[in-house]
Amino acid sequence: MIRTKQNSIMRAGTAGIVICFCLLGFLMFQAFMKEKSVQATKAKVRDASEEVERKEAEIVQAKLRIQELNAMIIPSNSKRDELLKKQADLKNSEKETMKNLETCQTQKSVIEKKKNDVVEIVKKLKADQDKEKMAAEDQIKKLKQQILERDKKLCQFVDKKQEEGKKACETLEATK
Repeated sequence: MIRTKQNSIMRAGTAGIVICFCLLGFLMFQAFMKEKSVQATKAKVRDASEEVERKEAEIVQAKLRIQELNAMIIPSNSKRDELLKKQADLKNSEKETMKNLETCQTQKSVIEKKKNDVVEIVKKLKADQDKEKMAAEDQIKKLKQQILERDKKLCQFVDKKQEEGKKACETLEATK
């Protein structure tokens, strides 16, 4: 029995050692798995960090590109604003010009009416003047005729032997 007790103890001790080795093996396996898991996690973190750095670099590049585009857009925007202001000024100028044109056309029609009235008055005055001129010429002709007739009558009574009378009558005869 002693041997059985010793055997039992040995078996129990062997079983304990085997259990300890199994437990040690299991713990080593767990530690190995944890280490592998930690390494995998570190690799994922490292990959994620590299990805984050790449993305940050891309973001920085995108920001720089945006700044470049904004720098290009700012002069265009100021030029656009300037052109819009010029367009508004031109529209105002066009409205003002149209008002001036309408005023000018109104004044032109008034002036043309006055001109036509003045032309009519001038034509009427010229016609009246022509009538008066004709009347005056007729009167002058009549007066000349009367003077000639009077001079003829005088020449009949003038002594042609005297020099003055002779000259007056000769001049009268020459004008006939």
